[in-house]
Amino acid sequence: MENNIKQLLISGVLGDGCLLKGGSMSFSCLHKEYMDFKFKIADGFCSEVKEKDNNGYKKGGKIFTTRLKACDYGKYLLESSLKEQVEDLDELGLAMWLYDDGSLHKTNLFYNINTHAFSREDEENILIPLLNKFNIYPKILTETKKDGRVFSYLYVSKYQGAFEINRILNKYPLECYSYKLIPQEFVAKYKKVKEKFKGNKIT
Repeated sequence: MENNIKQLLISGVLGDGCLLKGGSMSFSCLHKEYMDFKFKIADGFCSEVKEKDNNGYKKGGKIFTTRLKACDYGKYLLESSLKEQVEDLDELGLAMWLYDDGSLHKTNLFYNINTHAFSREDEENILIPLLNKFNIYPKILTETKKDGRVFSYLYVSKYQGAFEINRILNKYPLECYSYKLIPQEFVAKYKKVKEKFKGNKIT
């Protein structure tokens, strides 16, 4: 199985993909550039990107969709636990998950990764150890809405992996998601600090 297809499927399970019966997966996004990116890396294994009206993201707006063809690896994911589903995740898959569910706070330079679809047990025992493999060390935080609903997310601070997330996203740059990148002047300052404290644990 081509690795790009694997990463599309794994990141879709973690992020905004919908794994369908038979092992196919559908994707949708407000940004055509992102769907074109997935279509390109799938190398003929995705349907042509289509534009649709009246989507759930924004009333009266446009949405772009594509669909990954059914495959044995998709069928495997359907029958697997979350731990098994994410074991082959690499930086490409991580970048797509972060594009789907990550947000950058540009003042304090931290990322939040939306994980409210997962249980606390999955966050603690699967998602955090998964991110640790990429030198990203998040904490679980929760937010209570006015209506009482509680949402959780993984908080990645400046020196506990935010710059590592930024490095990974920069490997797969997309103009539509440029707002998720740390401004270059802060990256330069971080590199100076990291070099100064080389040998100490600054991730």
